[in-house]
Amino acid sequence: MGCVQCTGVDGAVVSGSLGPVGFELASFLHVFRAPPTPPDTTPSMARATFDLAGWTIGGNYYYESQASGATTNTGYSVDLAGDLFPGFNLTGEWATFTPSAGTQQTAYQATVAVDVSGMMGGGMSPKLSVWYKNYPVTWGPVFPGSCETICSTEFQNLNVWGANLGFTLSPQFRPYIKYETGNRPSLAGSTFTEYEAGFRSRITSSVDARVRYQNRTDSTGLSAGRDRYRVELFYAW
Repeated sequence: MGCVQCTGVDGAVVSGSLGPVGFELASFLHVFRAPPTPPDTTPSMARATFDLAGWTIGGNYYYESQASGATTNTGYSVDLAGDLFPGFNLTGEWATFTPSAGTQQTAYQATVAVDVSGMMGGGMSPKLSVWYKNYPVTWGPVFPGSCETICSTEFQNLNVWGANLGFTLSPQFRPYIKYETGNRPSLAGSTFTEYEAGFRSRITSSVDARVRYQNRTDSTGLSAGRDRYRVELFYAW
C-alpha cells in the first residue's frame, strides 16, 4: 500500500572556530509524506558568532529545499546575548523567512534572565526568566525555532509574554513554575494562557528526571485546552 504518512529526520552538524569567529553548519533530511502535502523537505543552516565587548553577536542563514529541489525557502536572523549588568542576562533574536514565491515573514523574541541568588545570596539559588515573543500569522520554517510553553505547540499568529521561576534546593529537587499568556493578533478577542509546574531531579551523574503538570486555556477554540501530566527521564553519555 505504500507509506501514507512517514516521518523522520537524519542529519549532521559541524561546529568549530576560526580565530575569533565561531561557526556551525548543519543539514537535515526531514521526510514527511502525507499526500497531497506537505512535500519532503531538506533544511540546512549556517551560523557564525563573534564576541564584542562582552556580548555575543550571531548571524544565521536558513535554507529549505522541498520536493527534491522543486521549491526553495530561505531565511536569516541576527541574535544577541550578554549581560546588561551583573545578574541580568539578555538574549534576543530577530528572524525572517521567505517561502518560495511568497512574501517575507518576520518574527522576534527576547528574554531577560535574572540570577536572584547572585544578587541577594541565599541557598535556594532562585533564577527568574521573563520573555516576550511575536510570531506572524504565518511562520513557515519546518524547524520554526525553540521557545517556551505555548510556543511548544503553536508557532504562528502569537503575541505572548511569559516567565519562569526556578529553585535549586538540592541536586535531587529543583522545582520550577512557568507561566505564559497572550493572544493571536488576527483573531479578535483571542487569549491564550498556559502554566506549568514541576521539578527536576538528578538520579545519577548521567540520568536526570523531570515531573511536570501543564494546563492550557484557549478562548478561540482552535487549539483545545488541556491538562497534561508527564514523567520523563534524560540520559547522557
